[in-house]
Amino acid sequence: MSARAECYSADPALHNNHLWHLDLLARAGRVPDLEHLALTDRHALRRLTRLLRDRAADNQRPPLNRPAAQGPSATTEPGRSG
Repeated sequence: MSARAECYSADPALHNNHLWHLDLLARAGRVPDLEHLALTDRHALRRLTRLLRDRAADNQRPPLNRPAAQGPSATTEPGRSG
């Protein structure tokens, strides 16, 4: 596989490599790299925006309240054992 990836390419493989590279940067939390690319690359801008939106949503999400185990499942019908 080529190390070359292009945003605007007629070759679908090059374009997919480009999108894959941006996704790897986002998953690695490489915000400065995405910010630099986003100045000239609309795909980088979209991926950066999504990363920042997801991070903000994670920070606003309340902690999970996990109830203690209580007998049969609440989805079990009355009269049936679950």
